[in-house]
Amino acid sequence: MSNQFVPVLALFNTELSAAITAAATTAYVKSVTSIPTAPFHAILDSGSSYAELVKVTAVTTATKALTIDRAEGGTTARAHPADTLVHACEMDARMIHLDGLTETLTGATAINGLQLTVTDNQTCASGYGGGMLISYTQAGTKTGSAEAHGMGIDMTVTGNVTYAYIQSLYYCQSGNPTVSLVCGISIYMDDIGTGVSSVHILDLQTGNPTASAAATRETYIRFRNHGTGTPTSILYLQANNNAKVATNFIEADGVTVGPVAAAVNVGTDYTPTFKVRCLHGSTTFYLTGVAES
Repeated sequence: MSNQFVPVLALFNTELSAAITAAATTAYVKSVTSIPTAPFHAILDSGSSYAELVKVTAVTTATKALTIDRAEGGTTARAHPADTLVHACEMDARMIHLDGLTETLTGATAINGLQLTVTDNQTCASGYGGGMLISYTQAGTKTGSAEAHGMGIDMTVTGNVTYAYIQSLYYCQSGNPTVSLVCGISIYMDDIGTGVSSVHILDLQTGNPTASAAATRETYIRFRNHGTGTPTSILYLQANNNAKVATNFIEADGVTVGPVAAAVNVGTDYTPTFKVRCLHGSTTFYLTGVAES
């Protein structure tokens, strides 16, 4: 049977040597040469309306038998005739019904629910090369409190954990290649239009800060030098052509910016103030100031 499903990172293709019923948990295939190490996901009858995602939990090479869990990822267990394509590709298997993918991780070894490994050997002079690209167009009219998210991560913690990161990014270099610029996160917004009420290139919010966090640990932004190098600055403001820098460095919506020094009498007038906490060793210093009137 022809494979109409476009393979992505294809690992293994074979065919059923005998038909299986919708309840069968063992499937016999024509070849197990170069088959992935179980457990892995496979697609039966890939590219057709009868495609079924299964999880291969064991491979018996002598009899070319696969022990399978049926109807994975929201698909339906079906009877498949002999010569049905068996396409074993982790990426394809998870993408075929990604909206219904449910993964439960167990055991004492750290593993990932979904892992994508990409080696980029492209040689080009323009364009973008990346491990994952999401092209999302928001075209439907949404009203009330409806939102549009290009990518969303909902994370709920119910067990004890030392570090919990909603999103973690890691970058390193090997072999000291020539790189013009390294940036952990790059956000570029363009063509916003005139119908937007407000624009925040980076929006940090907290709904319920904890009272048990240390004063030095309850922050919107933390800067920490984890290595031996010394950055030249914590925050660098660069004007475009020396003309288009932001009008104000900090704008306060309210009475004060940060904690107010005890000696400052705000009174009924708005008096912009600031208080910066500096920690040197075990000694704390504060830089305070009041804007000139």
